[in-house]
Amino acid sequence: MSGKEVLKKLTSRKFIAMLLGVALGCAMAFGIEGEEISTVAGAVTSVVSLVYYMFTEGKIDRAALSSVKEELQGTEEQDSLIEDLFGT
Repeated sequence: MSGKEVLKKLTSRKFIAMLLGVALGCAMAFGIEGEEISTVAGAVTSVVSLVYYMFTEGKIDRAALSSVKEELQGTEEQDSLIEDLFGT
């Protein structure tokens, strides 16, 4: 298995949900209050969802920008597009 495949599996939603389930199960087994568990679960779910969304959108934007860049390579429109996007 390559490093990319391992990273993809470790960042999958199923794997993260499994880790969260195991952590919450252990917390309940050791007697932590239900209210505290639900607070932690809510916070973790929110943060993981936000980070995953930002990472995914960044990859999509990067791919779209590189495809546009390839199309416009060596044209006058390339300079205009870069100026419009980045204000340089």
